[in-house]
Amino acid sequence: MAITDWRIELITLPVADVDRAKEFYVDKLGWNADHDHRVSPTLRFVQVTPGLWLVLVAFFLWGVGSHAFGAVQDVVPDREGGIASIATVLGAARTTQLAVTAWALAGVAMLFTPWPGPLAAVLALPYIATAAPYLTVPDERASAANRGWRRFLWINYACGFVVTMLLIWEWNA
Repeated sequence: MAITDWRIELITLPVADVDRAKEFYVDKLGWNADHDHRVSPTLRFVQVTPGLWLVLVAFFLWGVGSHAFGAVQDVVPDREGGIASIATVLGAARTTQLAVTAWALAGVAMLFTPWPGPLAAVLALPYIATAAPYLTVPDERASAANRGWRRFLWINYACGFVVTMLLIWEWNA
């Protein structure tokens, strides 16, 4: 039996304060409140669905850029080993350009999300600045991008921290 359509239909998330959780997801994050059903004084079901499709687009673009830039440093060994990647197909420079473009588009997408999303748009800049020196790197020197990749990892930790703090700040606002 082949399963052809895997989807997450519903995730149960128990919370201590249903009203506060609903306010956060609906009023602050812009999600849609699909159902709000009180079964008894102590049992209530609220179903919400994400309404911030631009955040999902931005996250996807960030992932594309990150994975592409990570492949740049390995162009030569991957080709020698017969390993196919975006960088072995496009080449180091074009893959870096793809990564920078994806990060820039992710930042632009975040500008059109509800507050504090536009603050997160700024987080694309360190990624772009880190990859910029490798925009024209030839394939033979692609291993030099490892220095940028190591910087990327630290930037990723810092930006992840900032995004987490923005979510906590918004949750407590």
